Amino acid sequence: MGKYALDFTTRHAGGFDHARSLSVWPLQHSDPARQLAHNRRLCGHRLRLLNGRIQITSTIHQNLEYTSVIWSPMLKRDKEALEYVNVMLQDYSWASQTNLMKNDS
Repeated sequence: MGKYALDFTTRHAGGFDHARSLSVWPLQHSDPARQLAHNRRLCGHRLRLLNGRIQITSTIHQNLEYTSVIWSPMLKRDKEALEYVNVMLQDYSWASQTNLMKNDS
């Protein structure tokens, strides 16, 4: 399965909108659940996949928490494959991309 690219907008408590891009692909790991939990801790994002919707709650950007819900038909079609996923969030104000893929193979 290839990588998926989605565009969405988040709004935090201050009322400012931020354009984001999201890339999602399945983890290739002997213990996906453990790898996903590790990735969540690394980046500070909490991710849920519910009926094709990805919900991300983050406290990284200016220590303000926001929640985004993204829906895509292709995600719903591949729900089983995306139960274990890797997330890369990119923001124009961040110095660099946060790539959580920790697969050396």
